[in-house]
Amino acid sequence: MPPEQVCSIGDVISTERWRQSELYRDYLRPLGIEHILALEVHHPDGAQCRLRIAREADAGDFGQRDKANLRLLTPHLKIAIGMQARLSHLEFSHRLLAAPWTSCPWARSCWIPAAK
Repeated sequence: MPPEQVCSIGDVISTERWRQSELYRDYLRPLGIEHILALEVHHPDGAQCRLRIAREADAGDFGQRDKANLRLLTPHLKIAIGMQARLSHLEFSHRLLAAPWTSCPWARSCWIPAAK
């Protein structure tokens, strides 16, 4: 699926083929799921987010308004993905730099916590 393009199952496969698919028959139909709306967001640093929204059959398929509303979320999701990627990188860096101090017995005995 192309990044930042909102689409429903009906946009990519016929209803007949969808209902014959193993995914639908074995997993989604038993849960009552009939319709799926999808969005993939790729951040320039390589992080990705795949968002899927599901509906039961009696709720009806997703329309143009639903798709437009999901498109409005795209820039916000991209920002959130970037923030999460940076936070993960910072946490990893912190653990990497802190590891030698926490694993040395003599370092723990002379460690002075930073003032708050």
